[in-house]
Amino acid sequence: MSSIKKKASTTDYHLDVLIGKDRLPLEAQHIREFYIVLDIDKFLPSVRMKLMDTSKVLSNIVPFDTDGSTLTVRLSNDSVPENATEFIFKLYRKFPNSNDIYDVAGLLDVPKLFSPSNVKGYSGSVRDTLESIAINDLKLDETDISPSLSLSKDLLQPSISTGEFLTGLKSSLVGNLDTSGYFCYIQCNGKKKKFVFKSIAEFYSAKIKYSFINTFDPSYDSTSGKTKFPILEYKAYDNYKILGISGTRQVDYSYFDTVTGKYIYKSLKVQNNTDPLDDYFSLTPYFSINIDDSTDNINIPHAGRNTDYALDCKGCAKNILHKKINNLSKFWLTSLGLEDIYPGDIVTVQFLDVPSALTSHQYNGFWMVERVVHLIGRQFNTRLLLTRNGVNTSEASSLMPVNTSNIKIK
Repeated sequence: MSSIKKKASTTDYHLDVLIGKDRLPLEAQHIREFYIVLDIDKFLPSVRMKLMDTSKVLSNIVPFDTDGSTLTVRLSNDSVPENATEFIFKLYRKFPNSNDIYDVAGLLDVPKLFSPSNVKGYSGSVRDTLESIAINDLKLDETDISPSLSLSKDLLQPSISTGEFLTGLKSSLVGNLDTSGYFCYIQCNGKKKKFVFKSIAEFYSAKIKYSFINTFDPSYDSTSGKTKFPILEYKAYDNYKILGISGTRQVDYSYFDTVTGKYIYKSLKVQNNTDPLDDYFSLTPYFSINIDDSTDNINIPHAGRNTDYALDCKGCAKNILHKKINNLSKFWLTSLGLEDIYPGDIVTVQFLDVPSALTSHQYNGFWMVERVVHLIGRQFNTRLLLTRNGVNTSEASSLMPVNTSNIKIK
């Protein structure tokens, strides 16, 4: 159908690989293993590449120096080079040579993220501070920072790396409207590097990026005007029992109040908090939590000392609780190569072979992308790890329902 977008083949794709400034004359049959991983819980995309190297040109001739340890990958799901997404990796390890294989691994090249350590103080808007770090310190091209962080806070970076500083912020910040549960990572958007710092609720409320259906070919949806991409294979599982042991209905926490000099003890629940702003925006009508589950939990006995940006350490507790809930349901999905899908994107999954007695499949509906794995070889496929807080079902259930006003509908 002419309305179907180009992304319809696993074999007709563009791949350009350079080591230093030298282009590799790479053929698909030379690739033993080649994948790029993007993860919402990791700052940087990573790469692993194993190539046949019978001539030993790469293993024994190309020096593993400043130029030789720079790997550039340009990848597009069609044959047009101008549409390619560019990854520039710094190779941090060349593995031992065996069986004529050149084997390397690396991370996206972002200097000054993990070293050196710095002592700095920041004041003013947290959003402006993050913008300055991304553009001025890390030399990134674009930013996507939560508007909830427009509040003013005094921040101290006490002789730690920028990566450690950002880890502390995303784990403890509370923004406007009590927003918490932030993620921070760097993505490649075309030839630009983008700094992302947003909350779970903001990712959940975003528009749908892609739709997937359990067919072997793309299909055009005339109602939405979009292409639905095939689910080539999938695996579904849940973490209900594992996370249930540590407590998913409630989290108890304590911290040292530097003003009163005392330890303060508090609790956060999935529902029915004193503060209604703690209600969880959901991708499904049910949490994968039984109504009669205990509120016992492995609490957070030492959330730390409160600071100017963590006055009551609530951000730390909400971050742990919300991310635990977000990990209740998981879904691995492999589809055609999609180089422009990123962690945090919202996708939909639809199964057509549902028995007529059921009106919904429990894995149908919205999911958030947690991890992206681009699989490169004779074919270009993308494998996604999807995550959310529960299931989608119309069957009678003992699961905890979500407040209807907090359920994503589009």
